[in-house]
Amino acid sequence: LGALNLKYCKGDAARALLISSKNWTITDASLGCTELTAPGEALDFDGVNDQITVPNNDKFDLSNNFTLSAWVFNKDNQLNQKIIDKQNINPVVGFGFGVTLKQEIWFTSYGKLDLKSPENTLSLNKWYHIAVTYEDRSGGVKFYKDGKLVYVTDGVGPILASSANLVIGSESGDLYWNGMLDEVQIWSRVLCEAEIKNNMHCDNLANKAGLLAQYSFNQSIAGGDNSAPADKIAIDSSGNNNNGTLTGFALKNAVSNWIAPGAVKSDSVCKPIVLPSGTTWNWTGNESTDWFSPCNWDRFSVPSITSVVNIPGTTNNQPTIAGATSAKCKTISINTTNGAMLTIDKTSGATLEVNP
Repeated sequence: LGALNLKYCKGDAARALLISSKNWTITDASLGCTELTAPGEALDFDGVNDQITVPNNDKFDLSNNFTLSAWVFNKDNQLNQKIIDKQNINPVVGFGFGVTLKQEIWFTSYGKLDLKSPENTLSLNKWYHIAVTYEDRSGGVKFYKDGKLVYVTDGVGPILASSANLVIGSESGDLYWNGMLDEVQIWSRVLCEAEIKNNMHCDNLANKAGLLAQYSFNQSIAGGDNSAPADKIAIDSSGNNNNGTLTGFALKNAVSNWIAPGAVKSDSVCKPIVLPSGTTWNWTGNESTDWFSPCNWDRFSVPSITSVVNIPGTTNNQPTIAGATSAKCKTISINTTNGAMLTIDKTSGATLEVNP
């Protein structure tokens, strides 16, 4: 395509020939298109007043068993900086996720605890994928860098809910992020190490169970003039419509704007493991007793109606099916001789469908 005139078209110019999902077009100057280097793949924050505000949603009142993650590129080690924040000032409740001036991954349960990974976990001017999982006292608080566990510590009970808006890139008008962010994600369940590692290099996720919000920042014009109203909305690609509003951004040039490339290539796909019908899923209980957690199965996915399930009874965590979702399998074997057991919480509406 080197000899072609590549441009990005809006409005009436959209009648130009679209040659990919990236909005690249083959056209000519008569269509009034705007020159473009590339569509946006990440978002640059200036560390002064840039932030994204997502309206309060009780789904974000995470008290226990959740995951926060993002690709981060930090340019500043002079101040602590926040990536995700949901905080009430009076009383002080909620949670925050960020990076300290000592390059520690940082998690805060406001009014309760302030937890950090070891100093110099990260470095400046380099992309890292970071994640925090919170599981109260049972699994503790785990910190991950580039898909690997780097630190574990205890939780201190459920986090107190905040009625504040969710903010990306600052803490209540302070501790602004100075650098780039990509693939900011919020999950209502604990992801295990294998899931975090599998998901970190793609934005089209195979398993979205428990995904509350996903900000891939694959929009607008990288380094271009993004003054249109649509350019000031951060789209939530989880399907939950938790879109956010950009404030403070210049939305011109390479700073305080949509940029490319990002940490993750746009529209990259996390492909699930496809196994033939009748494949055996062995319960491991590595993370918890939750049947619906992929971390607790040797296939790192939840059994389906075609799965042969085996509960060996050789782990401390025995499976529990809870909630209004029906568990499914083709057949199930529970080795009671080894102490295996399965609990189905009928009071929560839980069921198990076995279909040989």
